[in-house]
Amino acid sequence: MSQNKLYDFLNPLNTVEKVEITPFLFSKIEQKISFIRENTISKNMGWTWITSVSLIVLFNLFIITQSSWLSKEKKQSFAITTNTK
Repeated sequence: MSQNKLYDFLNPLNTVEKVEITPFLFSKIEQKISFIRENTISKNMGWTWITSVSLIVLFNLFIITQSSWLSKEKKQSFAITTNTK
């Protein structure tokens, strides 16, 4: 596309008039944009939280399944030693 055709294509934009907005409206729009930016998290932070929670859940499941592997005598002796403290 030549340079002249590009300017011909954008020529109608020269007739657009700039609109003045009230300061109150502008400040409300800025507040809304800043509120949205402050209350969102990045994708990396989201994946970090998901990974952390998943690892905690998996660790807890591992601990629960390990306790079912203990023999009854070990469970009873563990219960006796924890109750006497």
